[in-house]
Order: sequence, then structure tokens, then C-alpha cells
Amino acid sequence: MANTYTVGNIAAHSGLYTISASSTSNWSTNAIGGIGAAGSYIVDNNSLSVSGNANFSGNVEVGGDLRIGGHSLKSTLQQIESRLGLLHINADLEQEFDELRRLGDQYRQLESELLEKRRVWDLLKNPHT
Repeated sequence: MANTYTVGNIAAHSGLYTISASSTSNWSTNAIGGIGAAGSYIVDNNSLSVSGNANFSGNVEVGGDLRIGGHSLKSTLQQIESRLGLLHINADLEQEFDELRRLGDQYRQLESELLEKRRVWDLLKNPHT
């Protein structure tokens, strides 16, 4: 049986409990449903603060950004993708346009060959790794 604790209109739902608030609410517990977190919780106008450890079972979707130690995870991933030159393949366009698919195939083949050459070169430079 699912438990629902309603204080207002913002909800954090775990499947077993729904926690809502429109004004500041504070409480402590050993665990909240699928959020296995012991500690204190503060719900204050569209935000949930957890003091202590939190373990999530299942998927966590973040519509905005996730900040770790003040650093934006979204921005960090974008910078990594840019530095590595990662492409985002548009499968729908490749399916629709043969020329784009052929160029994509050529790119992927060349990338594979270059990565293999890099791997061999690294082995020759450092045979003990």
C-alpha cells in the first residue's frame, strides 16, 4: 500500500511514498520508500534538500542540470564531447539521405582505423602496459 504525505503542491514520489509541500517542511526519517536515505529532509517551494546519504533504486531523471561540488555535470559532459569530437548521429536523416549515410559510414570506418593505429602506436611506445 502506497503512503502519501501531503503538505502542499510539490511532490517527490518514490512509488511507496509521495511527499509534497508548498511551504517549508522539515522532517527526519530512516527511509522514504524507494529513496533509501536516512537523515533529514527539507522541502521548500519546489526543492528537496537531503542531509545525509541518499540511495535511489530505479531511474532518476533530471530535467535541469546536476551540480556536483559546484560544477555543472551538463556543462562538463558538453566540454568532454567537444574535446573528443563526439558526433551525435541523426539516424533519421541518415536513413532518409543515402549520401549522409555513406559519409557517416566512411567517417566511422576511418575513425575505427585511426583508433586501431593509435592503439598499435601506443603499444609500440609502451610495450609494458
